[in-house]
Amino acid sequence: MVVESDGNWPSGSIADDFEMADIVMSSVRQGMETAVSTHAIVRHHVENLLSAFALAISTRDEDLLGELIRGVQIRFGRDIHSSTDPGPEGIIDRFEDRRRSTVQTVSNIGVKLSGRCAHYVATFQDWDLESEPTCTSIGSYEGCLIAGPQVWRWTEHAITWKGRRVGSRYG
Repeated sequence: MVVESDGNWPSGSIADDFEMADIVMSSVRQGMETAVSTHAIVRHHVENLLSAFALAISTRDEDLLGELIRGVQIRFGRDIHSSTDPGPEGIIDRFEDRRRSTVQTVSNIGVKLSGRCAHYVATFQDWDLESEPTCTSIGSYEGCLIAGPQVWRWTEHAITWKGRRVGSRYG
């Protein structure tokens, strides 16, 4: 996070002030080589991917989301047959009526290594910051990274909502 020297957040949107997509993608890709992989390093990569995914959802950045999910099987819920390739716009639309004042957080990340696979689970929350912060939905992410010959590759990502605000078009 960027904080000015006086300890305050800079004016304007961080995403508008910097080329955030380039910064996010370089941090997602940095050091993903499999040769030095340990549990902590893989967890760090998973955390970077999920943070970038949350940023793309929060800012409605279809370009960033498109780059992140290229080649990744996206599922909604645990149904393996729900992966009809919604594309970045379709994924963003599933997260309710997105406003500039909405932010997604990701927490409770768990990673389990099994052979060449790194399976993860995490909790996400969507927050409406319009007046007083209000959690509008909560759910989980689950997915997998596979160790390739040189790098870890994100292969699947499931989005499951556990609760949504009354009146949500998907809730």
